[in-house]
Amino acid sequence: MGTPPVPVMKVRTFWQFKADGMSTKVAATRAGFSERYGRYLVTKAGGVIPTSKFPDDFSMRISPETIYQSVYVLPKGELKREVKRLRTGRAVRMPHRQTDVRRQIVPEELLITHRRPDIEDRALPGDWEGDCILGKDGLSQIGTLVDRMTRYAILLHLPNGRTGEETRDAMVAAIGDLPAEMKRSITWDQGSEMRGAYRDIAIAHSLKVLQPTFTVGTRNQRAHQRASAAVLSQGH
Repeated sequence: MGTPPVPVMKVRTFWQFKADGMSTKVAATRAGFSERYGRYLVTKAGGVIPTSKFPDDFSMRISPETIYQSVYVLPKGELKREVKRLRTGRAVRMPHRQTDVRRQIVPEELLITHRRPDIEDRALPGDWEGDCILGKDGLSQIGTLVDRMTRYAILLHLPNGRTGEETRDAMVAAIGDLPAEMKRSITWDQGSEMRGAYRDIAIAHSLKVLQPTFTVGTRNQRAHQRASAAVLSQGH
């Protein structure tokens, strides 16, 4: 067996599809959504994917782009119904933020690479991991602080927004009554909620506020924010 050809699909409008006739490949892709395995196909990162009805036909191999085109080429009303079958339920693709934007949030000296080695051992309490959890449609938010040793959590109430000032004031109020030994350091997630607030909190409580590449608090919280990828049901 030779190397399967890379599938190519030209961008066409719905009316061009209707005038030219829907190809067998696109028709099979759309039928797959009705059979509920389209959810799985769109989660594949790349390469070519054999359709369930044509496992040995290289001409019927489809790429993620073929799947997206077969969905997004539809009129608005039909698209709204079809995107419900996608795992994310989104009608458009989400743009990826440039990484250099996040690097500008905190100065170099406050990055996690400068965190004390003893913090990694979790031998003493007082070293916190922080993150901001968003509600539905990003219209509400709440901050969290999780102690690395004890896993004790503190909630930061943010009723009026998640700007640096709002987050700073909520954090200062939340940890203000803690004993000094419980205020050793705070490592906050890469979000923009702490923009401009790192030094203010550090000065107010004589602790070091750092930014990581990915926090333990973030890992624990984001695991529950989005459903895991769907898997094929039996028979597909």
